[in-house]
Amino acid sequence: MGLFSKQRGADGSGDELTLAGAWQLLAPQLGAHLEVRGECSILATGTVRGRGWALQIEGRSLGDAFLRELRTGPTRNKAYDEWTSELAVACANPRGLVGVVRSYQDPNDPNRRPGEYDPRRGRMVVSNPPELAGAVLTAELHRVLLDLWRDVDIAIEPAAVRIGEVSKARASRGGFIGGSVLHHGPSMVRPMPERAIAGPPWWIDLACRLADAVDRPAA
Repeated sequence: MGLFSKQRGADGSGDELTLAGAWQLLAPQLGAHLEVRGECSILATGTVRGRGWALQIEGRSLGDAFLRELRTGPTRNKAYDEWTSELAVACANPRGLVGVVRSYQDPNDPNRRPGEYDPRRGRMVVSNPPELAGAVLTAELHRVLLDLWRDVDIAIEPAAVRIGEVSKARASRGGFIGGSVLHHGPSMVRPMPERAIAGPPWWIDLACRLADAVDRPAA
């Protein structure tokens, strides 16, 4: 099977890149070692700016795969896959910071307008413990987290900055683009295959910038 796999969509046509195919394009770009565990499962490792990183993505069908293949038309489109994504970037963490920084949209915020696409409306950046955000986030990083388009938890650990998510997306060969936050780039209005591979380099760079902030010495 080539990098592009034919998939019949609602419009009757379309080529979509599989997760494994996308990473066959990404690995040389990132200088990464790639382990393809299946069409919907990869492990990539590498080094950026002297920091080691590891990224895992795995998709699994929700429901009976055989019955899903028998479905046609609108019923078939209701099938979903679950995607587990995790990115870890090494850090020294000299201040011993531990906790979680979260960027999310508050559904109770009066500024939120569900029908209008504006990531900052109703978006909050918080941390647990509360003082962690002040210790890690520069003004620039805070702005970046306010511009995210999905809810994201960033764990600060003794030796790593870790971004993880479990979500679901419509079942399709290209479902990883919607299912994995790590494949959602800052601008998704791009043609294929660029749209499928824009996210991981951006997220790896963001995690490295967060690790740089974690590694700042105490004032």
